[in-house]
Amino acid sequence: MNPLDPISASPPDPGAHAPREYRFGPFVFVSGWRSLPGDPWAHRKSEPRIFALCWAAYLMIGALLTLFASRPSGHFALTHYEYGARALYLITMLGAVVLAPMVRLSQARANRPVRELAVDVLIIVLPAHALIWPFPLLTLWSLPTTGALALTITTWTILAFSIAAIALAGNRISRAGAMLSIILCVGIAPALLLVGKLWFGVDPHPALSMLSPFTAAYDLTLTPPGVTPRATTTQFLLAAAPIVPAIAALVIARAGADTAPPDHLQ
Repeated sequence: MNPLDPISASPPDPGAHAPREYRFGPFVFVSGWRSLPGDPWAHRKSEPRIFALCWAAYLMIGALLTLFASRPSGHFALTHYEYGARALYLITMLGAVVLAPMVRLSQARANRPVRELAVDVLIIVLPAHALIWPFPLLTLWSLPTTGALALTITTWTILAFSIAAIALAGNRISRAGAMLSIILCVGIAPALLLVGKLWFGVDPHPALSMLSPFTAAYDLTLTPPGVTPRATTTQFLLAAAPIVPAIAALVIARAGADTAPPDHLQ
């Protein structure tokens, strides 16, 4: 009980219903998802714990369906796992820059949206790095290439949540507009590559592949058989480029955070 907090300092309601506890050694399991008045475990049911649990389950299912499903037939080679590793990276990127911002944009505005979205970025990026950095042990990808992949997912996740912060922190853009902006940012480069290849029969500039997190994985890892991909300085710069619009979006979000009250006060 915190005496400085008027909510926690107030005496508990004697008529409040406390959830049933199930003890197994040093562990305590509490029934129920919702926090009721007088619930001593309410702090364990709050965000971002549920968000982190769902993200961990998403990554685990993605790894089981891609990397762990890449069983080599016959003679083992490191190239057998490249397809699974690339598919796992794309699934992780899809969840980080599209699905996770979509979840947050569908929820009520928090008291400190920019701060809570920053916590969400850490929840997404840190487990993603734990999946990406072991790739050189299973593939022919070098450490610089893996570092470029990790940098790509970091900067694009920051950009996606920065755009979401504009809608959640103020009224400068609607939530649907923010989600549409995120989809356009990550999808415009693949669309241009597809149109240039199918309609005009020309290969666009290779740097265009690095302007989307989904095509960047192919630009960084696709090489002739037996050749180890190595990220160049230009690829590193393009992988870090999304941080520039992300900073601009955060400035706009912070400017509108002081004028927009939470949803329950509107």
